[in-house]
Amino acid sequence: MRHALMADDPAVTPLREQIAEEVARRIGAALGPGWPRAVKSTLQMTFAGALMTARFLTYQEIAGQLDAAVNLILGASVA
Repeated sequence: MRHALMADDPAVTPLREQIAEEVARRIGAALGPGWPRAVKSTLQMTFAGALMTARFLTYQEIAGQLDAAVNLILGASVA
């Protein structure tokens, strides 16, 4: 399925858009109000990068790296 979602086939565009909207909604809900738009978009890009990297690492490795990245982004945004 991952390969299908990354294909240039126009048939998967609506599905990619639905997934992107859901990821954005969940990140926004997890953040809550008051965070700069740049934080939300950086987290979205970080999540997308984690999905791409999942081809090469275990899901446990990805989860650990994603946790570290989120903590870094949020910590830098508060400082």
